[in-house]
Amino acid sequence: MVKDWTDAAWAISNISALAGEFTASASEGRHLSWASEKDYWMHLIICDAGKPRVLIYEWFAPANKMWGVIGYCKYNDIHLEIDGNMYEDDSDEEK
Repeated sequence: MVKDWTDAAWAISNISALAGEFTASASEGRHLSWASEKDYWMHLIICDAGKPRVLIYEWFAPANKMWGVIGYCKYNDIHLEIDGNMYEDDSDEEK
């Protein structure tokens, strides 16, 4: 159970200002997601210690929003992962 929501509240507020309103929530509000026209592009998950963690799927992300969120996370030392390999070809064929 999250005991201190301070960091999470600031992250949710400021990331929403950059990315728009979140479009889905789960786990009693600990997992928030933002969607583009393509699919969900970002997830913000609040860990048990109350710290936010962000996962971005760059293939689906609107670039202007994504770069704003990346800058915010880096500046505020928020754990950030970017998955840019959604459609990477794993075949052994020579390209």
